[in-house]
Amino acid sequence: MADGESGHAVVARVTTALRAIAAENFGTVVALVGHVASLTAGLSALCGIGEDIWGRPLPHAVPFRVHTDGLVWRSEWPC
Repeated sequence: MADGESGHAVVARVTTALRAIAAENFGTVVALVGHVASLTAGLSALCGIGEDIWGRPLPHAVPFRVHTDGLVWRSEWPC
């Protein structure tokens, strides 16, 4: 869209939000609901998944785990 966010802006916004959520809830389990595209982009950046997920975005309404110790992020990518 002409007035939409760039991909870089989406990744920055989502990674900032996920880092804040993780920091505020360290040591607990958090359920997070969001849009497939933004979560795919943000988690790809945080977990270092990179190009491995191209063509394999997150499925709709399928729960999965993301783990972080505050520094390292990893995901049990459900696709």
